[in-house]
Amino acid sequence: MILSVAYLIWRERSLFIALRLSRRRHSEATKAQAGAIAESETRLKTIVEGSIQGILIHKDSKPLFVNKAYATIHGYADPNEILELPSMLVLVAPEEHENLNAYAAARIRGDDAPTRYEYKGVRKDGAEIWLENIAIPTQWEGQNAIQATVIDVTEQVELREKVHKTEALLHDALNTLPSGLVLFDSDDKLALVNEAYRQTFPEMAHLLVQGAKFEDLVRESAERGLIQNAIGREDEFVRERLAQHHNPKGPVEFLLTQGK
Repeated sequence: MILSVAYLIWRERSLFIALRLSRRRHSEATKAQAGAIAESETRLKTIVEGSIQGILIHKDSKPLFVNKAYATIHGYADPNEILELPSMLVLVAPEEHENLNAYAAARIRGDDAPTRYEYKGVRKDGAEIWLENIAIPTQWEGQNAIQATVIDVTEQVELREKVHKTEALLHDALNTLPSGLVLFDSDDKLALVNEAYRQTFPEMAHLLVQGAKFEDLVRESAERGLIQNAIGREDEFVRERLAQHHNPKGPVEFLLTQGK
């Protein structure tokens, strides 16, 4: 006879309940639990193998588990090819090894380490790719290990680099203009300013940074006495300048105290 014990809370008192089960019923319950566990494992395996995200589990850089997506991202037809590698660092650009090793060691020790970051990977054919990685500590057969979930972000990184290069070229071109130029975004925050404009307001050059608010810059220039027709009427000048800025009707002229 099998005795099953349970505790319940009722009216703030602990109730002890003992149920007697026959060996047959206990065996049936055990089989049902085993079946449920097997079904859960099958579902989990289906999810992992069907994921478009690459999943790798490794210990001391030695691959322990790899799903199909991880192999495909790195140009391998079969995940077992990666499991046979001596180290997952074969799939990482050499210049990234030091950082990734440091992250993994810190994570195993329980110290702080980046959970989400980008790094340069290497495909089977030697081509370099960019990966976004989410790394967390896990257990594998009773030992501490690392689970890495990766997404190929090569296109996004290359596009981002192109945008940066284009912005740099535009910035260089604008700095060759003899006239001052400043550009604000839809939130009235400074997006771009050229060198000629900085030279027009040298006293405010340190404030002309990306993200500075238009109103703050106007008020600062007025309160510093840089604008002749704002002296003694700073608040009124700021209101006028904001109205002109939000409803432009043509060029706006004002005299600087430096005589410009």
